[in-house]
Parts: sequence; structure tokens; C-alpha cells
Amino acid sequence: MINIRLENQEDVLQVRTLNEQSFEQPAEANIVDKLRQTCPEYLSLVAEDGKIIY
Repeated sequence: MINIRLENQEDVLQVRTLNEQSFEQPAEANIVDKLRQTCPEYLSLVAEDGKIIY
């Protein structure tokens, strides 16, 4: 069963790694990190099935 939930601080590195691997560069991961820093209303969800899927 896949669980969808709010991203928490422990997910940040895994989400960053997933973005870097998916896009084969850090640019998109950098954008997500910048959104976390500058947009307090930013909402990030993760889907997990024993591990983060995104």
C-alpha cells in the first residue's frame, strides 16, 4: 500500500537524491531546496512504499 503524506525534515535528503538521479543533474533539486527556504507556504508531499517514491 502506498502512503501519501507531508514531507518532513528527514525526507529532504532522500527527495534531493531522487531529483538528482531523475534529472541527472542538481538543477531541479536546487530549485526544490530554494523553494523550501523562500516559500513558507510551499507544500511538499511524498509517496512511500517502504521507501520514498516522490
